[in-house]
Amino acid sequence: MRIVRFTTFEELLPYSGQWNRICGTVPFRSWDWASTWWQYYGQHWDASRELFVLGVFDDFDNLVGLAPWYIERSVAFGRLARFLGSGEVCSDYLDVLSQPGLENQVAATLADWFAANLSEYCDRVEMTAIDSSGSMVEKLVEYMGKDVCTVHRRQGDRCWRIVLPRSVEEYVSRLSKNGRKPFHRIEHRLLGTGRTVLRTAQTAEEVAESMEILIDLHKRRFMFKGRQTSYGSERFWNFHRDLAQRMLRSGHLLLHVLDIDGVPAAAEYQFAGGGTRYAYQAGIDPDRLKLSPGRVIMVALVRWAISQGYHTLDLMRGDEAYKAHWRAKPHECLEIRIVPSRIAPQFRHSMWLAGTNTYSWLQEGVKQMIPTRNSE
Repeated sequence: MRIVRFTTFEELLPYSGQWNRICGTVPFRSWDWASTWWQYYGQHWDASRELFVLGVFDDFDNLVGLAPWYIERSVAFGRLARFLGSGEVCSDYLDVLSQPGLENQVAATLADWFAANLSEYCDRVEMTAIDSSGSMVEKLVEYMGKDVCTVHRRQGDRCWRIVLPRSVEEYVSRLSKNGRKPFHRIEHRLLGTGRTVLRTAQTAEEVAESMEILIDLHKRRFMFKGRQTSYGSERFWNFHRDLAQRMLRSGHLLLHVLDIDGVPAAAEYQFAGGGTRYAYQAGIDPDRLKLSPGRVIMVALVRWAISQGYHTLDLMRGDEAYKAHWRAKPHECLEIRIVPSRIAPQFRHSMWLAGTNTYSWLQEGVKQMIPTRNSE
């Protein structure tokens, strides 16, 4: 096997089909996601960034592995390599890619390339939201010698998943008593009366219209909470306007709008892959909170997902309380840093580690003080 370093997406374009073939079923690892991200967050927008994608080819010149990264340069941190899709886009479950059955060979080939070349191109590789259950990143780290680099692991933000049964009745039986009553009430008073309509975008025109509804509801909800701006910059939303159209064409998009009494009350922006729905972003009408539009669309979408044969609803990163209410279970994710053994990168890593340990120590101290204050 051999490694080819790609520095432009024009060079990668002929391999887009092979990229999708080896990326598996997670939409955030796909060609559409990575290439659209680079279009909106890459070198065109930030001159300090350069593409750093490592392709692994077999003896027949087939693409069998990928390290889909970019490098960002700064005076303080040096040359930092991250996954395409990092930053405010919050892509979950990113990974090094491999053709099934060749994971060990791909990991070993990349590890050998790192041993010879990593320090020449970057001072640190920083990867977040890595699936803790059998990622290629972990396999890559196994093949890297300790004399080549330092590897630092820590627990990252958890993702939350609902395992969907075959019937709605079985799902409802898993809810608490306080959860079952609202579920049935929403079914009988809203979903079963014709007052609600769940629309799923099927065409480019419907996607464009539904995306604007989602953005409007999301921004209004944030303003209602007293925040001056919603999550995500205008570049973030332009990225998703474009991405949604591409994901529609590839069959990964699930963009829903819930109308109550003929007016959009909630919207859900999701992606599908391998029997899993990924709940990426939502919006609800702050003027209709008495109708609980967030709960209504959740009930509607759980019913819809079960009827369509999905086995998992992934609520993605973050420990928001509502996730456990719907019987989602936490799934551990990792943050992994790879630091070459050169003096300057090791010094920066040591300073970062000292700062991280100090912050954790202060957090723990505050936690221990809070019960004492409450008892006084």
